Amino acid sequence: MTENIIILDGYNVIHRIPELQQFLNKDLATARTQLFRFCSSWLATRRDFGLFYIVFDGQSGVVGNDYQPGTGIRTIYTNTGETADTRILTMIDELSATAAITVVSDDNFVKTHSRAREATIMSASNFFTTPTANRSARQQRHSNEKNLTPKQIKDINASLKNEWNIE
Repeated sequence: MTENIIILDGYNVIHRIPELQQFLNKDLATARTQLFRFCSSWLATRRDFGLFYIVFDGQSGVVGNDYQPGTGIRTIYTNTGETADTRILTMIDELSATAAITVVSDDNFVKTHSRAREATIMSASNFFTTPTANRSARQQRHSNEKNLTPKQIKDINASLKNEWNIE
């Protein structure tokens, strides 16, 4: 069975999500910590992914791991002269033989080149709004509900179209 891995473009996500961006007023470390916390929560409720790599642009010797995010999450700070974008693409090349890769980024360069490497792309906003809280409770509730028959679906759609005056 192939492992599902997420590679997240750290600063790109922080700058795209208002709930994380607000922490930039304090400092980058606080914004990173909030991202790590969100990812820990996300991973804890999603059993379909086994590992997160969060990649940040960095400078050797200047930026370090200021927060240990927890099991299943690895932070990577690029070396001086290396961008997070190129590190993400290198990681896809290295990991794709043994894992299914999903890249979280809104950066066009990252998305285009990741797609060319057959990685799945997820936007920052989709990642951040993916329901994680109470997921198991919703799954349990929905598993107890009966599925609608095709006729019931057709009748409901017809009724709604009539109610909303849609042809």
